[in-house]
Amino acid sequence: MTAPDPGLTDLIAAALGDKIMHTNGSGDRNRAYAAHVALVVEQHTNGRIAELEAELEKYHAEERRELEWDRFCAQQDVRCTECGLRYGERKDYTCPHIGEHKYDADELRAALEGES
Repeated sequence: MTAPDPGLTDLIAAALGDKIMHTNGSGDRNRAYAAHVALVVEQHTNGRIAELEAELEKYHAEERRELEWDRFCAQQDVRCTECGLRYGERKDYTCPHIGEHKYDADELRAALEGES
């Protein structure tokens, strides 16, 4: 997981700590409060980064599913070199010319690799 900007938490904690110390003068308590604020900011930032990374992974997974579906559809549309029947329908019909359908291996490979 990516860490937050290293200066961000220190900057916020220092600013809050100085402001609080000027108002009531209790240094130890204010430093503890400033450290707490820094921790909260860091946890929030890390949580936000994790949410964004998860969202990005969902997007990439959807892209992969779409790519796989496009390749599957392209493969199913390859035509028999003898009768023109789609590859996706080859189990339903025999080729009237030669019995078993004949498909171009390079065309099937290109479809599966997304080249068509």
